[in-house]
Amino acid sequence: MGGEELKMWIRLNYISDIKEFSEGCRFYNSLIWLKQDRQVINGKSIMGIFALDLNRPVEIEIETENKNVMDDFYSFVEKWEVKNEEA
Repeated sequence: MGGEELKMWIRLNYISDIKEFSEGCRFYNSLIWLKQDRQVINGKSIMGIFALDLNRPVEIEIETENKNVMDDFYSFVEKWEVKNEEA
């Protein structure tokens, strides 16, 4: 891995959320993963996101060498963040 990582839980409630999330992830030149149980999905894949159980929160992880990129990504996804108690 080598770079900085951000892990958090998000919930994508609407098709518009999924589209906005997936399209926004494409602006980052970083690995972005959505994890749920044993599934690991590329956050840039809209079809992959639809393979998840979207009634439940998913863990998101970004791998980057750049703290500014990590901070910007966190700002982008925080509107979907759920607290650990909900995850």
